[in-house]
Amino acid sequence: MIAVTVPLLGQLSQGSIFCCGRAERYTGCQVHGFVLTARCDIEQQKFPVMNYLPVVHLSDWLERDGFDLLCGRLSAEVDGALSQFLRVNNIPESILHAQTLREVQAEFFGLADADKKTKGVAQRYDDLVTRREKLDEIRKSGAELGADLYELSDKQSAALLKELVQQKVGGYYFLQRIESDGDTGGFVVLLREVQTIPRHIAGRIASGISKEDLELIAKGIALSFDHDGFAMPIGELTSPGVEHVLQTFGMLFGRIGLEDPAPTYLEAICQRRPSRR
Repeated sequence: MIAVTVPLLGQLSQGSIFCCGRAERYTGCQVHGFVLTARCDIEQQKFPVMNYLPVVHLSDWLERDGFDLLCGRLSAEVDGALSQFLRVNNIPESILHAQTLREVQAEFFGLADADKKTKGVAQRYDDLVTRREKLDEIRKSGAELGADLYELSDKQSAALLKELVQQKVGGYYFLQRIESDGDTGGFVVLLREVQTIPRHIAGRIASGISKEDLELIAKGIALSFDHDGFAMPIGELTSPGVEHVLQTFGMLFGRIGLEDPAPTYLEAICQRRPSRR
């Protein structure tokens, strides 16, 4: 895990963590900031604005971005299972353009006097549709039923969190803690959401500034004092951790997408084997 040291009051540097940050989807949540701006620019005062990435509590991430990711994965899983189920039972998937899942059930799997095997098939379909309906209900309710979503599939939920901790979820970076002796419940850096603060305000944050003092010198600055009375540095990531966060951030925006090989070519390559001598 990345080590975090006590910051020097009066100084912000690349990798510093400060409180009172903001993030678009995390209104009402405690948000911190991870300083992106290069060390040399900060030391030489060569930056008009300081860039930072929002850092949120894992518990809040689970109710927002994590919720969307898991909901998408579970939806893809159950939709794939339904498609396969229809194909295996010789029912064209196009029927869903004209009928609902329950209407298909009534037409093909609602035989009261069916044999045991047919009833088993019908029960399997009913389970899949019920799962689809539950997912739709949870998606509409959002965070209100967030806990239900994670309980719907322990396997998928655990897999998502494991990938997050192992830095395998694109757009996010996991930190165990953001203070040297602070909470180890987990935090998530939002790599896609770059925020900015004017240089003169960044200098005041380095020494600590209250909401009242900030309003005297600037209005409309993107800081939130809902959870902390002062915007100030609370931690600093040490090397090579800070470099790894920056590398992950750079790879996210600097990656190049290439077209996938044609399916027929890929299939042919997959059949290749070494020749016998």
